[in-house]
Amino acid sequence: MNIAGKLAFGLGILVSVIMLIKGFLLFPIIYFILPFSIIYIRFKIKEKKEINYLKDRIFDFERS
Repeated sequence: MNIAGKLAFGLGILVSVIMLIKGFLLFPIIYFILPFSIIYIRFKIKEKKEINYLKDRIFDFERS
């Protein structure tokens, strides 16, 4: 993760904690939980692509 991403991540955590203390629950959900769910989905898609690549390599090895 680059420096701008780390800065945005830290700022998001800080703002989320402040908003939770003040009682605004929608703001932390939008800016903290939603990005983590997107990152998780992207990780699962990447993992699936790697598994498919590995299976293709194994099948190619078996064919030859």
